[in-house]
Amino acid sequence: MGRYRAAIAGFILALATVVATATASDRSMNAALGLALQERFPLPFTVAANPSLPDAALQQFYFDRDDDPAWFTPAGLVPEAAILTERLSAAAEEGLCPDAYFLAEIEELREYAAETQSHRLIEDQRRLARLDLRLSEAFLTYAAHLIHGRVDPATVHRDWHANLRQVDLAGLLEFALAEGRMKTILDDLVPPHPGYRDLRRALADYRRISALGGWETLPGSVTLRPGDFDPRVPALRRRLAHSGDLGEGAGAETLYDAETAANLRNFQRRHGLSADGVLGPSTLEELNRPVEERIRQLEVNLERWRWLPKTLGERYIQVNIADLALSAVDKGQTVLTLPVVVGNAYRKTPVFSASLQYLVFAPYWFVPPTIFKVDKLPRLRADPDYLEKHHFEVVAADRRQALLPLEGINWKEVRAESFPGLLRQSPGPWNPLGRVKFIFPNPFAIYLHDTPDRHLFASERRAFSSGCIRVERPLELARLLLQDQRQGDPRRLLAAMEAEEPQRIDLLRPWPIHILYFTAWSDEEGEVNFRRDLYWRDLALEEALTTATAPRMAPAPPLAGLPESPPQPPTFFQVEH
Repeated sequence: MGRYRAAIAGFILALATVVATATASDRSMNAALGLALQERFPLPFTVAANPSLPDAALQQFYFDRDDDPAWFTPAGLVPEAAILTERLSAAAEEGLCPDAYFLAEIEELREYAAETQSHRLIEDQRRLARLDLRLSEAFLTYAAHLIHGRVDPATVHRDWHANLRQVDLAGLLEFALAEGRMKTILDDLVPPHPGYRDLRRALADYRRISALGGWETLPGSVTLRPGDFDPRVPALRRRLAHSGDLGEGAGAETLYDAETAANLRNFQRRHGLSADGVLGPSTLEELNRPVEERIRQLEVNLERWRWLPKTLGERYIQVNIADLALSAVDKGQTVLTLPVVVGNAYRKTPVFSASLQYLVFAPYWFVPPTIFKVDKLPRLRADPDYLEKHHFEVVAADRRQALLPLEGINWKEVRAESFPGLLRQSPGPWNPLGRVKFIFPNPFAIYLHDTPDRHLFASERRAFSSGCIRVERPLELARLLLQDQRQGDPRRLLAAMEAEEPQRIDLLRPWPIHILYFTAWSDEEGEVNFRRDLYWRDLALEEALTTATAPRMAPAPPLAGLPESPPQPPTFFQVEH
């Protein structure tokens, strides 16, 4: 009986020793975490910080936990650490850089933690605290990058206006750890758009091509037409095979046969070229772009997908500036595609989202101040009859817009800054807005409209406007938007377009409209398309992605030694009242 009681007492003493040791270890790691946080963030934390930013979220996360470790239990690292590390090691598949998430350091510290636990060595709490902090920081940074991109578009492009998603990152991490939902949360953070997934697959394909040495450069400058014999034809077929454009049935000789020409037309279509099957300078230039350039193009466009909301709408209008095209999408299917003319290099069309709310048939054109000063006023001074010849009139600059008499205006003395009203042009075939405009209120005064200059749609590079978007075949767009309203009757639409007075028609169900800029995307057949960087936005974004770096703590101590645990740190967190 005495031996039994002694055994029980020994067990209780051992258990108390283990608990005391674990408690002391927890206190030691808590202290080490406090020091690591103080090293990482010298200034006190305030609860007013933005919870969608990784730095603020990291401080909030540990503030809410009183510096308690998040990734450790008495049994060691929680399984979520392995799940996160595996996902970070695959970050390149998303067009992201694993180095931005401290992957090498996390793997080294995880190995240290596993070795010390398996061999029952004395653990350096500073290293374990650093691992805890790095895992949290990696999750928060990676999550932020998936939710709203690695860089803020406003810092890269002056005319890019994205409504970035705002998420409580600290709360997201706490939920993932507390509920054991790390994999589910990480899966849900990836943009759900089919276009994003298709670009991700294309990125993997093009990286495989690069790993195998890329594609060869086609020599020569002589134009090649179907039916020609040319020693470059076998090389052309190999090049088309690399990018998946070579179909079955193409010959192997130097004859540029019909099947190879059809394959080249597919390549031309995917690259926004005239699909004529002729190998000319423009097509040769696109064929000879290195695969590494295409990889970078895919990476920057994946970043642009991360700037978008999780859904664009059940039905919506999309204008891709770089593609010079408008698409109407309903329930995931493209129901209409139209060529457009966009802003020129000096007056770029901005990127933003809005709600298309109404149409104006037979619209007036109000001359913008800059055009009035630079173009119209000199003409009015030179020709007093210019207004009447070109269907202009002067109206008051107020809501009523009453006509102003012209008799009292001395055009030779008028200054643009003191002009008494607005210059507007009457509806008609002369009007630069054409027969209809599509209005989605926005602070940039951008809208869609018809145009009398229809010859511009024959050009491959249609950047001619002052920012607004001209639409070819606007009647088709009007019919789609008004298909559920009585005004959508074709005869009514034609009558409204030919009218002499403006007519506004409100949409019963407004359409979301997204003005975007993608130089790489996939079509409905899953084929990747590339376009020229019309506004040089790829270059600016690529530079921003290259220079963006994750915040760093001081270098970790070498793993060879096991220095003593640090002393209790001073109070770090302060709440701003």
